[in-house]
Amino acid sequence: MKLTKIMVVLLLCFPILQSCLFQEKDIFDKPADQRLEEAAATLKEALASSDKGWRLTYYTDTAQFGAYNFLLKFDGENVTVQGDSLFPQGVYTSKFGVNKSQGGIVLDFSSYNDVLTDVADPGKYVTGSGLSGDKEFVWKRYSADKDTIFFQAKKNLSKISLIKFDGDWNSYMDDVNNVMDKFSNGGMNKYFKLLNFDDGTTLILGSYHKITRRFDAIFINEHDSLSVISNGIAFNDKGLEFIHPVTIKGKTVKGLDFDKATGIFSAGNAALSAGVPNFVMPGDFSRLFQAGETYLFSHLNQDLYLQYWKIDSILTSRNIEFYRMAFVAPSGSLSYNVEVQYIVETEEGDRYSDVAAKYPVKITGNLNSRGDSFRFEKRSGLGAFPSGTYLDLIRPELDAFLTVLTETGKDYIAIPDEYFEYIRFGSIHNNTFFGIKKN
Repeated sequence: MKLTKIMVVLLLCFPILQSCLFQEKDIFDKPADQRLEEAAATLKEALASSDKGWRLTYYTDTAQFGAYNFLLKFDGENVTVQGDSLFPQGVYTSKFGVNKSQGGIVLDFSSYNDVLTDVADPGKYVTGSGLSGDKEFVWKRYSADKDTIFFQAKKNLSKISLIKFDGDWNSYMDDVNNVMDKFSNGGMNKYFKLLNFDDGTTLILGSYHKITRRFDAIFINEHDSLSVISNGIAFNDKGLEFIHPVTIKGKTVKGLDFDKATGIFSAGNAALSAGVPNFVMPGDFSRLFQAGETYLFSHLNQDLYLQYWKIDSILTSRNIEFYRMAFVAPSGSLSYNVEVQYIVETEEGDRYSDVAAKYPVKITGNLNSRGDSFRFEKRSGLGAFPSGTYLDLIRPELDAFLTVLTETGKDYIAIPDEYFEYIRFGSIHNNTFFGIKKN
């Protein structure tokens, strides 16, 4: 009886199973390898279909960087690339491939290209990990008219789009480079860039970094407290876009338009200008640096980071484990030291930090009756000499770091978080900036 019931169930299920098998055959009427071959051929044809090539605004990693601009043209096995002014100028040709892989169809920039390869080189641009770019991209889909091709980077999964281009390469890149240059040089080469709306609302763009293309959006929010939001920029030929739109007092700012004739950046009725904001951040700035505390350096501008990176590299090359750089306020003292610290490991395996080099620094506050203003100076005189185990090894780089901090930047406005645990400093003279965080 049980056997008969089982046979009846199987017979009843057989038509359903048979139907499912035929449906699968209908959907996948070609072997997987053949489908991949055809998809790869279609992608290669699509890439070659644009006579003027493709525009790429490359967001390598939106958490760390802004975007980089490229034009690409595919022809046979070759790709010709032109990048914005961060990269070697001109057009460069290299090899590319469209390959099958376990992840799908991959666009592979397979040989060295003077422009595009730099984005994926961790040794370039002195940022520690390069620009976090990739050279292999998995094809995802086409737009309905195939004017846009969507990919995803294999390494960090960032999404990119190739958009069909119809213009003159040199004219387009000249316009992009002009926007970038006007935003970061000349009279705009300041830490503080102010976007003043007609109702008195101000959005501050601070700490712009030319290589990482990031900045801080600084403003007083609807709760009348300070907001500092790290953000990225994507430049184009007509202005720039913020990677993350900023909303301030009901206004959402997505980016800035650029007027080529006047050289003015604007958002709606607000024009961008360089200058120091007139508000003083809330808090007791007289206790900004507390005796006995250690404050770690972070968020350094390009010139400061270059020396920081050199110090790290020099110690590492001598098998000395770089630990950190810090402001140290010794207990019972009104003086401060900028210290380079390294790790010592004993024969027993214990590890502790020691001072590779330190430089005495004097801090003066309340400049021009502003409680949030500070000046940093190298100390001299009796007992105020640099010292440390590896001072001679890294003294030129440490001295250069201090020169940028104390002479190039000189006078700063402090921008603290709510609890004074992390403080940004922006120069009132130029685009020198750095941050310190209470350890």
